[in-house]
Amino acid sequence: MILSLFRLSLILPKLLWELAGMKRAMKKGKRAFKRALIKSGMPPELAEELTKDYALLDEMLTLNGILKYAGIPKKDAPYFRSPGTSPLTERFKSNFS
Repeated sequence: MILSLFRLSLILPKLLWELAGMKRAMKKGKRAFKRALIKSGMPPELAEELTKDYALLDEMLTLNGILKYAGIPKKDAPYFRSPGTSPLTERFKSNFS
């Protein structure tokens, strides 16, 4: 158990750092794309509309986005509720009571 928690404490920061790197690259690409469209003569309003396609990818790289695309409703996620009130906790208690 201790070894598993130790491994998790080593893996989790690396995973979060990689996720942050993906978000940085996504935002940098969005800004570069918008800048290139405006530089080529496109009106800024239209360039803004075209760069909104990046919003879907940016949404997927958030905690809520990951839960949404994993099929876990936000109301069922244990960290969005007070301790002990999650349906998962209730199911666990009923199995071992």
